[in-house]
Amino acid sequence: MKMKRVTKFTAWVFCLLAAAVPMSATAKDEPTAVLAALPEKAGMFESDGEVQTFEEHGLGASRLYRVPGGTWITLYLYDLDTQVIRNGVEDQTIKDACKQAMGDIREMERQGHYADVKMAGENKVTLKLPSQRKLEFLNVTYSLTFVKQGADGEDVKLVSQLFVTGLRDHIFKIRVSSPEGSNAVSSEETEAALKLLMDAVLAAPKKELPAD
Repeated sequence: MKMKRVTKFTAWVFCLLAAAVPMSATAKDEPTAVLAALPEKAGMFESDGEVQTFEEHGLGASRLYRVPGGTWITLYLYDLDTQVIRNGVEDQTIKDACKQAMGDIREMERQGHYADVKMAGENKVTLKLPSQRKLEFLNVTYSLTFVKQGADGEDVKLVSQLFVTGLRDHIFKIRVSSPEGSNAVSSEETEAALKLLMDAVLAAPKKELPAD
Protein backbone atom coordinates (compact mmCIF):
# COMPACT_ATOMS: atom_id res chain seq x y z
CA MET A 1 0.00 0.00 0.00
CA LYS A 2 2.83 2.38 0.82
CA MET A 3 4.40 1.83 -2.60
CA LYS A 4 1.08 2.61 -4.32
CA ARG A 5 0.77 5.94 -2.45
CA VAL A 6 4.32 6.92 -3.41
CA THR A 7 3.65 6.08 -7.06
CA LYS A 8 0.52 8.23 -7.17
CA PHE A 9 2.29 11.10 -5.44
CA THR A 10 5.22 10.89 -7.85
CA ALA A 11 2.88 10.92 -10.83
CA TRP A 12 1.03 13.93 -9.36
CA VAL A 13 4.31 15.84 -8.92
CA PHE A 14 5.37 14.98 -12.45
CA CYS A 15 2.10 16.36 -13.83
CA LEU A 16 2.60 19.60 -11.93
CA LEU A 17 6.14 19.96 -13.25
CA ALA A 18 5.05 19.20 -16.80
CA ALA A 19 2.37 21.88 -16.61
CA ALA A 20 4.84 24.41 -15.25
CA VAL A 21 7.59 23.85 -17.84
CA PRO A 22 6.88 25.18 -21.36
CA MET A 23 6.99 22.38 -23.93
CA SER A 24 7.32 22.90 -27.67
CA ALA A 25 4.39 21.58 -29.69
CA THR A 26 3.60 21.60 -33.35
CA ALA A 27 0.33 21.58 -35.24
CA LYS A 28 -0.34 20.13 -38.67
CA ASP A 29 1.44 22.11 -41.36
CA GLU A 30 -0.45 24.38 -43.71
CA PRO A 31 0.43 23.59 -47.36
CA THR A 32 0.41 27.27 -48.36
CA ALA A 33 2.91 28.19 -45.65
CA VAL A 34 5.24 25.27 -46.46
CA LEU A 35 5.35 26.05 -50.19
CA ALA A 36 5.68 29.79 -49.58
CA ALA A 37 8.85 29.08 -47.58
CA LEU A 38 10.58 27.58 -50.61
CA PRO A 39 13.29 29.54 -52.46
CA GLU A 40 12.50 31.66 -55.51
CA LYS A 41 15.14 29.78 -57.50
CA ALA A 42 16.32 26.17 -57.60
CA GLY A 43 19.23 25.76 -59.96
CA MET A 44 18.10 26.98 -63.38
CA PHE A 45 14.44 26.94 -62.37
CA GLU A 46 12.58 30.02 -61.14
CA SER A 47 9.29 30.29 -59.32
CA ASP A 48 6.48 31.27 -61.69
CA GLY A 49 4.02 33.33 -59.68
CA GLU A 50 2.77 32.91 -56.14
CA VAL A 51 1.62 29.79 -54.32
CA GLN A 52 -1.76 28.71 -55.63
CA THR A 53 -4.31 27.71 -53.00
CA PHE A 54 -7.23 25.53 -54.04
CA GLU A 55 -10.67 26.50 -52.79
CA GLU A 56 -11.94 22.97 -52.24
CA HIS A 57 -11.05 21.84 -48.74
CA GLY A 58 -8.35 19.17 -48.59
CA LEU A 59 -6.75 20.01 -51.93
CA GLY A 60 -4.04 22.14 -50.34
CA ALA A 61 -1.74 24.24 -52.49
CA SER A 62 0.73 24.11 -55.38
CA ARG A 63 3.76 26.02 -56.60
CA LEU A 64 5.24 26.13 -60.10
CA TYR A 65 8.89 26.42 -61.16
CA ARG A 66 10.00 26.64 -64.78
CA VAL A 67 12.77 27.29 -67.24
CA PRO A 68 11.50 29.58 -70.05
CA GLY A 69 10.78 27.54 -73.14
CA GLY A 70 11.62 24.32 -71.35
CA THR A 71 10.77 22.09 -68.42
CA TRP A 72 8.49 22.98 -65.52
CA ILE A 73 8.17 21.47 -62.07
CA THR A 74 4.88 21.66 -60.16
CA LEU A 75 4.80 20.85 -56.44
CA TYR A 76 1.53 19.90 -54.74
CA LEU A 77 0.95 19.51 -51.00
CA TYR A 78 -2.47 18.37 -49.79
CA ASP A 79 -4.15 15.89 -47.45
CA LEU A 80 -7.70 15.23 -48.75
CA ASP A 81 -8.88 15.97 -45.19
CA THR A 82 -6.87 13.03 -43.86
CA GLN A 83 -5.41 13.89 -40.47
CA VAL A 84 -2.51 11.41 -40.39
CA ILE A 85 -0.53 10.34 -43.46
CA ARG A 86 2.61 8.29 -42.90
CA ASN A 87 5.89 9.30 -44.49
CA GLY A 88 6.92 7.26 -47.50
CA VAL A 89 4.92 5.24 -49.99
CA GLU A 90 3.27 2.49 -47.94
CA ASP A 91 0.29 4.49 -46.65
CA GLN A 92 -2.85 3.55 -48.60
CA THR A 93 -3.62 7.26 -49.00
CA ILE A 94 -0.42 7.64 -51.03
CA LYS A 95 -1.14 4.63 -53.22
CA ASP A 96 -4.65 5.92 -53.88
CA ALA A 97 -3.32 9.43 -54.66
CA CYS A 98 -0.98 8.05 -57.33
CA LYS A 99 -3.79 6.06 -58.92
CA GLN A 100 -6.06 9.11 -58.77
CA ALA A 101 -3.46 11.27 -60.52
CA MET A 102 -3.23 8.76 -63.35
CA GLY A 103 -7.01 8.51 -63.48
CA ASP A 104 -7.28 12.29 -63.78
CA ILE A 105 -5.03 12.22 -66.85
CA ARG A 106 -7.16 9.51 -68.45
CA GLU A 107 -10.27 11.56 -67.72
CA MET A 108 -8.73 14.60 -69.42
CA GLU A 109 -8.03 12.37 -72.40
CA ARG A 110 -11.67 11.23 -72.50
CA GLN A 111 -12.77 14.88 -72.40
CA GLY A 112 -10.57 15.70 -75.38
CA HIS A 113 -8.04 17.92 -73.59
CA TYR A 114 -5.27 15.32 -73.95
CA ALA A 115 -4.55 12.80 -76.70
CA ASP A 116 -2.16 9.88 -77.28
CA VAL A 117 -1.61 9.29 -73.57
CA LYS A 118 1.01 6.61 -72.94
CA MET A 119 1.93 5.52 -69.42
CA ALA A 120 4.69 3.31 -68.10
CA GLY A 121 4.02 1.13 -65.07
CA GLU A 122 4.19 2.51 -61.55
CA ASN A 123 7.47 1.90 -59.73
CA LYS A 124 9.30 2.99 -56.60
CA VAL A 125 12.32 5.28 -56.71
CA THR A 126 14.56 6.51 -53.90
CA LEU A 127 16.24 9.87 -54.37
CA LYS A 128 19.30 10.92 -52.36
CA LEU A 129 19.10 14.64 -51.65
CA PRO A 130 21.90 17.22 -51.22
CA SER A 131 21.24 17.05 -47.45
CA GLN A 132 22.08 13.31 -47.64
CA ARG A 133 18.51 12.48 -46.67
CA LYS A 134 16.61 10.02 -48.83
CA LEU A 135 12.99 10.15 -50.02
CA GLU A 136 11.12 7.24 -51.54
CA PHE A 137 8.45 7.98 -54.16
CA LEU A 138 5.91 6.21 -56.27
CA ASN A 139 6.92 7.19 -59.79
CA VAL A 140 5.18 7.06 -63.17
CA THR A 141 6.56 8.26 -66.52
CA TYR A 142 4.07 9.17 -69.24
CA SER A 143 3.70 11.14 -72.46
CA LEU A 144 0.72 12.90 -74.00
CA THR A 145 -0.36 15.51 -76.49
CA PHE A 146 -1.94 18.65 -75.08
CA VAL A 147 -4.72 19.36 -77.56
CA LYS A 148 -4.91 22.90 -78.90
CA GLN A 149 -7.65 25.11 -77.52
CA GLY A 150 -9.13 27.55 -80.04
CA ALA A 151 -8.20 28.36 -83.62
CA ASP A 152 -4.81 29.86 -82.74
CA GLY A 153 -3.67 27.11 -80.39
CA GLU A 154 -1.13 24.44 -81.23
CA ASP A 155 -0.97 20.87 -80.04
CA VAL A 156 1.99 20.29 -77.75
CA LYS A 157 3.60 16.92 -77.09
CA LEU A 158 4.77 16.54 -73.50
CA VAL A 159 6.93 14.06 -71.64
CA SER A 160 6.21 13.94 -67.90
CA GLN A 161 7.08 12.24 -64.66
CA LEU A 162 4.95 11.96 -61.57
CA PHE A 163 6.37 11.53 -58.06
CA VAL A 164 4.14 10.86 -55.03
CA THR A 165 5.06 10.27 -51.38
CA GLY A 166 3.82 10.93 -47.86
CA LEU A 167 5.52 13.84 -46.10
CA ARG A 168 4.65 16.04 -43.12
CA ASP A 169 1.23 14.32 -42.80
CA HIS A 170 0.42 15.34 -46.37
CA ILE A 171 0.48 13.93 -49.87
CA PHE A 172 3.53 15.42 -51.58
CA LYS A 173 3.09 15.20 -55.34
CA ILE A 174 5.45 16.49 -58.00
CA ARG A 175 4.89 16.74 -61.73
CA VAL A 176 7.89 17.31 -64.03
CA SER A 177 6.92 18.08 -67.65
CA SER A 178 8.73 19.26 -70.75
CA PRO A 179 7.89 19.65 -74.45
CA GLU A 180 9.07 16.66 -76.44
CA GLY A 181 12.53 17.32 -77.85
CA SER A 182 13.14 20.39 -75.70
CA ASN A 183 16.80 21.03 -74.84
CA ALA A 184 16.34 24.23 -72.83
CA VAL A 185 17.51 22.37 -69.73
CA SER A 186 19.24 19.01 -69.30
CA SER A 187 17.81 16.07 -67.37
CA GLU A 188 20.71 16.40 -64.90
CA GLU A 189 19.87 20.07 -64.26
CA THR A 190 16.21 19.18 -63.81
CA GLU A 191 17.02 16.41 -61.33
CA ALA A 192 19.33 18.71 -59.37
CA ALA A 193 16.61 21.39 -59.08
CA LEU A 194 14.05 18.77 -58.12
CA LYS A 195 16.23 17.51 -55.27
CA LEU A 196 16.88 21.06 -54.03
CA LEU A 197 13.14 21.68 -53.85
CA MET A 198 12.55 18.38 -52.04
CA ASP A 199 15.13 19.36 -49.45
CA ALA A 200 13.50 22.79 -49.08
CA VAL A 201 10.11 21.20 -48.38
CA LEU A 202 11.70 19.03 -45.68
CA ALA A 203 13.42 22.06 -44.14
CA ALA A 204 10.40 24.41 -44.14
CA PRO A 205 9.51 25.53 -40.58
CA LYS A 206 6.84 23.52 -38.82
CA LYS A 207 3.68 25.19 -37.62
CA GLU A 208 3.68 25.71 -33.85
CA LEU A 209 0.67 25.47 -31.63
CA PRO A 210 -0.32 28.77 -29.98
CA ALA A 211 0.74 29.14 -26.36
CA ASP A 212 -2.01 28.75 -23.77
